[in-house]
Amino acid sequence: MVGSVEPSRVFSELAQVCVPAVADACTIDLVEEGGHRYRIRQPADTLWGAGGLDEGELVAEADFASDGAGGPRFSGVLRCCWFDGYRPGAADAALLGLLVDHTTALVEHERLTARVHELQTAPENAALLLPSHQRVAAAVGILMVLHHLTAAQATDLLTRASQHTHLGIRGVADTVLRTGAMPDHPHPAATAV
Repeated sequence: MVGSVEPSRVFSELAQVCVPAVADACTIDLVEEGGHRYRIRQPADTLWGAGGLDEGELVAEADFASDGAGGPRFSGVLRCCWFDGYRPGAADAALLGLLVDHTTALVEHERLTARVHELQTAPENAALLLPSHQRVAAAVGILMVLHHLTAAQATDLLTRASQHTHLGIRGVADTVLRTGAMPDHPHPAATAV
């Protein structure tokens, strides 16, 4: 799949991957923050509910939700169906869960990469226009996506880097925002003997 900041585009590609590789039909109901709703169907003429396809026991589904890293939040559900009598089990649901988690992470990675690029190409003081708590939060989000961390782990990484480099946590966050990486050496004043 090709990354995009638009969840509807990436999840449309996921539906194309799921059919026929995983199931006979796939529907993804996606809701973006602000109320934008999408229904993605593969094949396009698949009908679900309201007199359409009887879901019965032949359906597996996986819920997904973003945490808003780099852009508006989104959530939804992916449903896959088999027409040949195949009965999906826990392994099918787990596979679908992995697929939607990966797709969600791909969207968030692209959004954060675009945001980092904006900050890197903006005037030198552009990051300083954000309040310090937003700079720290943005750095936490970047670390979460780049290193597959939880928010608590990313915050701890910033704190430990702050202690190691003798920079304030805001200084470490600004480095992450400017470079996309953690500072890798102690502050020069800290190494002088």
